[in-house]
Amino acid sequence: MLAVRPSLSCSTSSPSSFSSTLLVDIGYRLPNAAKMYRHLECNILLVDYRGFGMSDGEPTERGLQLDAEGVVDYLHSRGASSVVDPSKLIVFGRSLGGAVAVYVASTRPTKVAGLIVENTFLSISAMVDQVMPWLSYVKPVVLRLDWSNEGRIPTLTHPILFVAGERDELVPHTHMQKLHALATKSIRRQWLPIPRGTHNDSWMRGGLDYFFALKRFIDSAVGESTPPSSDTANTSERHQEDGASIVSSDEADDGLDHSHIPNMLDQHSLLFQRPGKIHHDEM
Repeated sequence: MLAVRPSLSCSTSSPSSFSSTLLVDIGYRLPNAAKMYRHLECNILLVDYRGFGMSDGEPTERGLQLDAEGVVDYLHSRGASSVVDPSKLIVFGRSLGGAVAVYVASTRPTKVAGLIVENTFLSISAMVDQVMPWLSYVKPVVLRLDWSNEGRIPTLTHPILFVAGERDELVPHTHMQKLHALATKSIRRQWLPIPRGTHNDSWMRGGLDYFFALKRFIDSAVGESTPPSSDTANTSERHQEDGASIVSSDEADDGLDHSHIPNMLDQHSLLFQRPGKIHHDEM
């Protein structure tokens, strides 16, 4: 779904590719996307990969990689250029979507202006060590997925915003901290901790400051504003450059309960086999 805001001056100059990251219908992400659409003032493209939501196929690692590359290539095609400025594409990924975003930034480096990674992991291997440590010794035999963010992040030169829920119950907070530390070639890396943020609700726990931080990052990444300096501040948050924190106020959420959303990484079988399509009645 492409949401276009032609009446806003930045809508056609700052498109954001927002990757749906869960094995559920894309509708679960609509409340989040609606807030992004309102507060970020840019085009939002939501993507259901193969095997996700109503999309056909099986959600294999290579399949998701091809889908992500196809989305970025399409946004740079003649057909999309009348709606968005492809030179100002920001790729956003949460959880597994973060791994997909990192991958496509590494394979399409000149087609991506910036990267936002939220609550993602070092690698699938590292996640197995976390959620199923008893299988560590047989990983070489049974593990079929890689998604090595820790191997790709050090190669990226893009501006990168790392959004990390400090109470993530699925991906250890240290994974995001290590990814941030590994982004040594990024021309502008920023860190946005969400004090009460869990795996799925960091965007809610962060309140408006979450969206303001994303908007400032996007604007600076695509050249719409001057990058924040280390002493840029207002009453609720302080932005810093080169790996320092963007400290967000811990505002109350909007009352929505997202605890029922299934986590992609909770599907342990996905780590070891090629899953079939997940149907809505199985959720």
